[in-house]
Amino acid sequence: MAHGKLEFIMPAGSAEAFEAFFNHGVRSKRDTLLNVTYVEGGGSHPYVGAVSTNVGRGWKTWLSMRTRFLSYNPPLQASAEMVEPTGAFRTLGRIHALS
Repeated sequence: MAHGKLEFIMPAGSAEAFEAFFNHGVRSKRDTLLNVTYVEGGGSHPYVGAVSTNVGRGWKTWLSMRTRFLSYNPPLQASAEMVEPTGAFRTLGRIHALS
């Protein structure tokens, strides 16, 4: 199974960046790449074990995914794993399995 790490330099402090990215109520209004984003079962922020759904807008629907949070310790760390690969992630997984 492939593993990777993504790192981004944010033009804000860690608390502000965490709030902008992980507050699903705010993110659904401001993130122009997303059509839908929410924590399954309710709530505005994830927690360890929470599953979040993120559906892209327009052609980016192909990049939709569901993730389960493995850690959530704002503003220091968050990690998640894909619960159900969809769209491009499912296709790439099938291609990798065939090779």
